[in-house]
Amino acid sequence: MISLKKSPFISYVEEHFFEDKWSLDVCVHRALKDASFIREQIVCTKTLYNYADLGLRRIKNIDLPEKLRRSPKKTRVLKNKRILGRSIEERPSSVEDCAEFGHWEADLVIGSKSDKNGLIRRFIPKGRRIDSFSDEQICQIEVWCNSLPRKILVYSTPDELFEEELDRIYTIAV
Repeated sequence: MISLKKSPFISYVEEHFFEDKWSLDVCVHRALKDASFIREQIVCTKTLYNYADLGLRRIKNIDLPEKLRRSPKKTRVLKNKRILGRSIEERPSSVEDCAEFGHWEADLVIGSKSDKNGLIRRFIPKGRRIDSFSDEQICQIEVWCNSLPRKILVYSTPDELFEEELDRIYTIAV
């Protein structure tokens, strides 16, 4: 069962999950980053998902939009495994060439854009015209997106990093 000494953390997670629409992973890592809790006072992301699976807290699987879209884990064979070899020693020397992996940077940019689109889709469903939303509604979505801690930003928000960069620029200019 859930430890009573971890109840404050679970309440923190439920509050940020429902009110701020944070993911369970963001809740865990942001609590540590902000020093709201120490490691011994929290449970890991996997445990939070297990609680949702078992219906032990307010957060249920139906509340997890990403989890509902994903299919259960299946074992799959990586298509390049045979080409690249089973271990590093078996890989052809051409694989070690950095040029082979140059496409990753473009994939990361595309991935980030699709992630942001996924966030916006929480508010503007596919098929709905964006001009059916007021400027105020669009601004609220923008504020929420920019105040959402992101894993790719080491659980900082875009707003926080923007402010840090402005501070850095002003310090240099003075």
